[in-house]
Amino acid sequence: MVLEVLRASDVPLGVASIMQAVERRFGERIPRTSVSPLLAKLRDAGGIVLHVGGKWTVPETISES
Repeated sequence: MVLEVLRASDVPLGVASIMQAVERRFGERIPRTSVSPLLAKLRDAGGIVLHVGGKWTVPETISES
């Protein structure tokens, strides 16, 4: 769910914004104590990027033509 909202966003999102977007889109409340460790694991695996200011995005993929 977290990855889905990050992929759908045109701008980097902070933890609170991610939590709100998940609740709006999926009707699920995820506690901050679950979201923050998940974001750190995804970052360590290269699945997401943390920007200055504590905002998160999914890395852009480069398509080869």
